[in-house]
Amino acid sequence: MTRITNIRPAAWRELEQAVADILRECGMSVQQGVRIALPRGSVDLDVLAEETVDGIGTRTVCECKNWKKPVPRE
Repeated sequence: MTRITNIRPAAWRELEQAVADILRECGMSVQQGVRIALPRGSVDLDVLAEETVDGIGTRTVCECKNWKKPVPRE
């Protein structure tokens, strides 16, 4: 399997930065530590990437977790 990067982040901030860098390299507009408004309040996002292809805009949301155990569903 081909990897996008060989970076193995030691902390969540390094993981967040690596994710943002990869999405930027893909040509997306990237913001880190963003709060967005939702119909029932707001949410803080680790990485928000946006792009427009053939007039269609998309948003990609990444929540970066660098835990030693699986992330719980909650």
